[in-house]
Amino acid sequence: MTVLPLFFPTRVVLIDDEPRVLRTTSLLLERLAAVAQVLCFERPEDALDHFERVRARTDGRDPFPSLRARDEYRDGPDREGPRILRALDLSSSSLRAALDAALRDPVDSLVVCDYAMPRMDGIAFFERLADPHVRRVLLTALCDERFAVQAFNRNQIHQFVHKADPSGPAGLVALLAAQLRAFFRVRTAAAWAALAAGAGGEFLRHPGVGTLLDEVTRECGVRGFVFQPDPPGFILHCGPGDYRLLALGDEASLDRCARVVEEIDGPAALARALRARDVMPVGRGGRPIYEADADWRAAALAPNRQRERGDAILFWVVIPLAHGCEEGR
Repeated sequence: MTVLPLFFPTRVVLIDDEPRVLRTTSLLLERLAAVAQVLCFERPEDALDHFERVRARTDGRDPFPSLRARDEYRDGPDREGPRILRALDLSSSSLRAALDAALRDPVDSLVVCDYAMPRMDGIAFFERLADPHVRRVLLTALCDERFAVQAFNRNQIHQFVHKADPSGPAGLVALLAAQLRAFFRVRTAAAWAALAAGAGGEFLRHPGVGTLLDEVTRECGVRGFVFQPDPPGFILHCGPGDYRLLALGDEASLDRCARVVEEIDGPAALARALRARDVMPVGRGGRPIYEADADWRAAALAPNRQRERGDAILFWVVIPLAHGCEEGR
């Protein structure tokens, strides 16, 4: 599973001339953590007006939070030359404000539109929809399938689904959840490639990180997250002002941190604790443990362990980054 570098709740737009279908589909979508808001329209013209209002409100700018990677030198004992260190200053108020804003005024990510409607059918609606980023799903009856296939082949829609699909509501929710992930996968593709090739990028490629991230987001009520390359992990957005770090490590990263401690003449006991896998490379507050004060034990956190693929072990801990968060566990 590809691990996304950025994720937050978005807005889904539903269009159907049957109010019953709108109510049922809206209730299904509201179960998804990835959905902050569902807008329902019985007339496709009203939905087009909504997208025009969004364009006017943003003055044509892309409302999706920027995630740009840049090269930086990192001075230190293991200077490795230019490498990707950060996508943004992930501890800055600017990124946190962007994620908070995404909850207050969600970004449109997915449009689900019925095909058979009076005055304007679903394909005609998608032809007029100017937003190039939203995922487009067409609801059809069996007799409409030929038109849906043609629209898919012309890249007017990303998927179509029968209203009477035998998989039922659960199948529709799974399909729409996959489209929401696809929205973020496409929007963050360039940043993913740069980050995965840089410092900490092995955790974006690690198959066990996706499973762990899903478990932690459910347990902590996470609304959104963004990848942090150095020190590696994910900034978890649990609500306005509530941020935590899911710090990650493996055998190699703990050994690297131990070498850094030794090369800067840090506490020998700290280097031994890292090699024994008794502490994480990141301490309380989300700072590298070797940057802690002389009493590093006060900042140290014991790792949780998750075994992946034979003997490989993923080390992790959740660390509060804002007032009111729970202690690292």
